Amino acid sequence: MRLIRLQLEHWRGVTSEAIDFDAHVTLIQGPNEIGKSSLVEALTLLFRELDSSKKTAVKAVQPVGEDVGSSVSAEIETGCYRFIYKKTFNRRPATELRILAPEPKQLTGREAHERARQMMEETFDTGLWHALQIEQGKEIVQAALRDSQGLSRALDAAAGQDNAGGEDPVLLERARDEFLKYFTEAQAKAKFKKELEEVSSLEARVAKTAEALEKAEADVASHQRLSAEMEKLQRQLPGLEQDHKQREKQWQAVAALQGQAELAQRESQNFDLQTAEASRRQSERKSQIEQLAHARAELQRVETDIEPLAAQKSDAKFLLDEKRTRLEDARKEYREAQESLRRAREEAAQLARVEELAMLRGRLERLAAVRADKQTAAAQLANARVDEAALTSLRAAEATYRERVAALEAAIPKVRITAHNEVNLGLGPEKRKLTKGEAFTPDAAEPLQIRIADLATISIEPAVGVADLRAEVVAAEDQLNGLFDEYGVKSVSDAITVNEARRDAEAKLQGATELEKEHLAGVTEEELLARRDELAASTDGEKEGGDRTAPANRTDAAKAVEDAERSVTQAERAAQQAQEDVEAANDIAQAVSTKLLLAEQGRDSRRTRIDQLTTAIEVARKSTPDSELDRLAEDAAKKAEDARAHADQLSRQLEAASPDAIQVLRENARYAVERAQTDLHNLEKELAGVSARLEQTQAQGLFEQLSKDEGALEEQRRVVEQLQRRAAAAKRLWETLQRHRNEARQAYMRPLRERVEQLGQIVFGTGLVVDIDDNLTIQSRSLNGKTVPFEGLSGGAREQLGIVTRLAAAQLVADDGAIPLIFDDVLGHSDPDRLQTMGALLARAGQTSQIIIATCDPDRYRHVGTAKVVRLPGAA
Repeated sequence: MRLIRLQLEHWRGVTSEAIDFDAHVTLIQGPNEIGKSSLVEALTLLFRELDSSKKTAVKAVQPVGEDVGSSVSAEIETGCYRFIYKKTFNRRPATELRILAPEPKQLTGREAHERARQMMEETFDTGLWHALQIEQGKEIVQAALRDSQGLSRALDAAAGQDNAGGEDPVLLERARDEFLKYFTEAQAKAKFKKELEEVSSLEARVAKTAEALEKAEADVASHQRLSAEMEKLQRQLPGLEQDHKQREKQWQAVAALQGQAELAQRESQNFDLQTAEASRRQSERKSQIEQLAHARAELQRVETDIEPLAAQKSDAKFLLDEKRTRLEDARKEYREAQESLRRAREEAAQLARVEELAMLRGRLERLAAVRADKQTAAAQLANARVDEAALTSLRAAEATYRERVAALEAAIPKVRITAHNEVNLGLGPEKRKLTKGEAFTPDAAEPLQIRIADLATISIEPAVGVADLRAEVVAAEDQLNGLFDEYGVKSVSDAITVNEARRDAEAKLQGATELEKEHLAGVTEEELLARRDELAASTDGEKEGGDRTAPANRTDAAKAVEDAERSVTQAERAAQQAQEDVEAANDIAQAVSTKLLLAEQGRDSRRTRIDQLTTAIEVARKSTPDSELDRLAEDAAKKAEDARAHADQLSRQLEAASPDAIQVLRENARYAVERAQTDLHNLEKELAGVSARLEQTQAQGLFEQLSKDEGALEEQRRVVEQLQRRAAAAKRLWETLQRHRNEARQAYMRPLRERVEQLGQIVFGTGLVVDIDDNLTIQSRSLNGKTVPFEGLSGGAREQLGIVTRLAAAQLVADDGAIPLIFDDVLGHSDPDRLQTMGALLARAGQTSQIIIATCDPDRYRHVGTAKVVRLPGAA
């Protein structure tokens, strides 16, 4: 089967899409939710479901919120059939089948559905096709290959067997049921032991007699059969011998006729060759005569053309000389105009250099002033030690110091002593005298005792943590003073002033730098100075020369250049026109000379050809005149016709005699006589032996003894014997089917394993070995001597082996009915190296199988070099 084209309309999110598939590998790429998986789904529903189906999977394909039918159409080629199959689901369901080959036909409805299914099942294994597909979002498990009859046939053919080892499920089940009627399943022990024991004693007494009777009866039957066969052969042998003689005579007559026909055929071929040779000589003579007449006519025509060509050549030479003179004059005027233009441009360039020198001197003066400003600003920046970061650090340190002081002051007890009268205070070891109305606030950061004369002692204890706060204040103050020393300022306000001065200096430096760049304009000062010196030297050293008056300004100089350029252009055009006139005249002269030369050469060659043909014809006619050639041709034709008629007559006679059939009948008659003689001799020997045994049996009286013993046992024996025969047959059938099934499976697993290893070596290397069980699934993978169970492999390795197995199965059934492989977004677990080798594998497999891959990540399949890429709308 091969998919040619698939078209969807109103299918989930796809409004309308059509895809043409390549016969090898087709890569359908596009982002997620764009409809790639819908293509696989639509193809499956097309063949599985009726258009009237109400299944959930069918209803789900109708676009949300739209009352429309969902249509899928596929063009397919399978076996000898090619057809277009279309179905519409949900809204206005319909089925259409248009068969294009081998005979055009149009079907609709259920008839179309059944006919399409019949063509598919007739030409390939549809069950295997569905088993080999890989749908998006599903783990790539091993394909269900065991129940594929198409694959079984292919494996049997590859293994050299006629069928699938007797693996007919119905036959196997019925054989097993019949076996279990008579035997246990586990140990295969007989279930009719009681019947056997009942008859065993009877069989022991009649065993010898029964054995002898069986032999005697067999000998009697053999004697009658052998006697009848001998009598029959003796009657048939004379007739067989007579038939052999007649067939031999017929063959001799046919062999003689065959020899005559072959001889006549060779004679006819010889006369045909003679006739062809005579005709060739006639045609050659006639051709020579025609060629001579044609050459003479051509010579006359050429001689007529030569004289006027000679006159034309002389006129053309005169015209060419005149044009060459005019060209020299025009070139002289052009050179004089170029010299005038050169002088005008030099004068204009001199004025431009003088003006450029003045501008350059001013530019250098402005550049020197800017650089002085730049140096001043740079010096100011070098002395400014405070920048924004330093200012930020100073402000943060000052804020920290103030926070620590505020915290300390809040923690220290506030003590205020106001004297109402003069009093002496004791503050630890110190003493202080307060006058009336005087107030005093002691430091209570440390434990303090205040003695008021001899009246009282007040003890003040500072809050817990004051000492730590005091240490933090000291540390913050030290940090702030350290920053003041580092940046060379005495306060934060001083630092702000220094930073503002630095920012002004930076602005000035930046402005001076920009002006410097503008004045330099991409060059260095050294280059400007060098250009100034160069211009000064060139303007001072040039002197006016000749009789020309130099222009007063650049405007006059530009007008002089323009006038000179106009004169040069006019002179150049005149020189070009003169050159063109010379070339045209030269072309005419050369053309006339060439025609005259060719005409003279043609005249000479035709004269030579006429002489050659005349000589050849005269020599040939002396050997064989024209009339003799005609006579020879006529005689040869007559003889060839007669010989051909004779050969045809003999050939018809030989065909009517049927030589092949006569030869077969002759050989078969001989074999029949030989076989009859051999069979008669063997029958005589066998009959003599049987007669001797019968005489001995009659002498022993076995028939009378057997009649006496078997009267009582006859009925029971018949029952037991029938039971045994049925049991033995059932057992033998069951064991034979099992043995053949196991042998066949072992045999036809080999082609699948070999094909999987052959394809898998492209991906995993030459050391790949796989173990496949009875269910045709991979049990383990061995790589370079290391064996890992299939379930123990990584997700990428299991995915790759799953794809390899499907490719192998598709290749094996290709001759019996090719199957297109459809892979929806696979290789998501493969690393870059495996993607490269898997790409090579898919390209190789695509040479024999049609492969269709849908993906949202085309980079995974970058190494499938032979793939046809189909980009859906929205794909990159």
